[in-house]
Amino acid sequence: MNVTKILTICLAGIGGASGIIAARYWHESSKISVVPMWGDFEPLETEDKALGLTLGTLDAFTQSATLNKKAARWTAVSVLLSAISGVLGNVLGND
Repeated sequence: MNVTKILTICLAGIGGASGIIAARYWHESSKISVVPMWGDFEPLETEDKALGLTLGTLDAFTQSATLNKKAARWTAVSVLLSAISGVLGNVLGND
């Protein structure tokens, strides 16, 4: 086995692993739920309930966006490494 084949296999493997990491982040982001921000007891006033739900929703959106950002970056790494692996395998791998 020559160096090019070993390199393409390594790049493909690392690309696949980074794709799995990205999938894990996206899976985690889909499990975030809204937790109302009103403490131990639900408020009696409608406005206070709405504010607590709004703040909880904003917090959930922020957490989900952070995980989505990480997942998108890992996906970009995965695509880049897989593309390099494919090009090296096709262009330089012709024995």
